[in-house]
Order: sequence, then structure tokens, then C-alpha cells
Amino acid sequence: MTREQAAALAREGIAEYGRIRAQRDGRKLAPEDWMNEHYTMMGGVFETEISDTEEYCEMKMHYCPLLEEWKKMGLSPEDQDLFCDVAMELDRNRAKEHGIPCDIVERLGKGDPFCRVVLWKKKQG
Repeated sequence: MTREQAAALAREGIAEYGRIRAQRDGRKLAPEDWMNEHYTMMGGVFETEISDTEEYCEMKMHYCPLLEEWKKMGLSPEDQDLFCDVAMELDRNRAKEHGIPCDIVERLGKGDPFCRVVLWKKKQG
């Protein structure tokens, strides 16, 4: 199996987990619900800052335990970026299942100072 094939399989598996997570939420989440649940349940782990505007909810995560483990494993910056992007399929697909437009603007794994996830309250474009 090539690196690209392995990444594609991992991406699809994590995407499916995002869809399952959305189903297990038990109700359609609005961006505010998602942000507040993330902050309450995981905000301390990810050192999360949140903001809520009329147009969107935003989460900035300043720490990622996955990334820290990938670094300890000696993964290259390129692989850290790939693994991070693959892991974000969870959020992308959970948001999609809830009908929430989601932009992952910055990611720790690609070298940004934080992960920034924007959950739009209204369709963009």
C-alpha cells in the first residue's frame, strides 16, 4: 500500500467517525451548541479560546495532544501536517452532518500558532 493510499483510507475512516459522532449527538447542533460543548468537554485539553459573533463561532486550540505525540514519535513536519489534516476529517464531517459550514483556517500541524475552526451560522458565498 502506498503512502497516499494509506492516507486516503485513514481519511475516510476518520470521516466516517465524524458522521457517527454527529449521529450520536442525538440532535442537530447549531454552531453555538458545538462550540459550547467542545469548550465544556475538551477546552481544557486543547487550551481553547472561543468567540461567538453574529456570523460565526470560532475556536482557537493552542495545544494538541495528538501533535505532541507525533512529535515524540519523530514524525517529520510533513507527516505531522498530513496526520493533522487527516484528523480534522472528524470535525469537517461532523459539521457537514449537522449542516454547519466549517472552515479549518489554521492548524498546529502545519506550523500555525494554533488550530482555528470557524463554524458559520449562515451559508457563505
